[in-house]
Amino acid sequence: MACRRTSRAVWLGAMLLAFVAHARVGDSMKQSDVRYGGAGQEIENAEAFILQGAKNVVYHHGDWIITAAFINENTVRIRYEKASQQTRTQLTKEDVAEILQAEDADGWNAFDESAQKAGKAYAGEGHPPPMLRSASGLMARYQVFKVTVENPTAIRHDSGLNPQLKRVSTRKRVAL
Repeated sequence: MACRRTSRAVWLGAMLLAFVAHARVGDSMKQSDVRYGGAGQEIENAEAFILQGAKNVVYHHGDWIITAAFINENTVRIRYEKASQQTRTQLTKEDVAEILQAEDADGWNAFDESAQKAGKAYAGEGHPPPMLRSASGLMARYQVFKVTVENPTAIRHDSGLNPQLKRVSTRKRVAL
């Protein structure tokens, strides 16, 4: 009986650690900094941004590289990658399932982007589909070496439809 209780406690502890190990879309910058034990490194190179016009910050946590894009101090897009000795590593289905569970535990469905239609539920068995949608409306894009999770704010921002953000004009002003 004591052994069963101990193994259950170990299992629950491992699950809690999995939830704590990942940042979440919607977290504030302060929450992300606390989660990873300090401030991340702000990305200066626009080509490395995961969201143009947002504050892009990279965190290193164990063998994970987490890049977060912040708008109004809240995470709107996150990219998860694993690295081993300075090279990217292919994500396993367990890695992807862990990320999806941490981002939205209410479940994910395959999503057909061209038809804008949800498909079968994805519960972590088998290879993940390239695009998923969560019960709460988050979108996840799976690629062999990374998973990117975003909320509708990031999608609207990419489309230029975020009214609360000031768009910077690229036209030069001429003094009259």
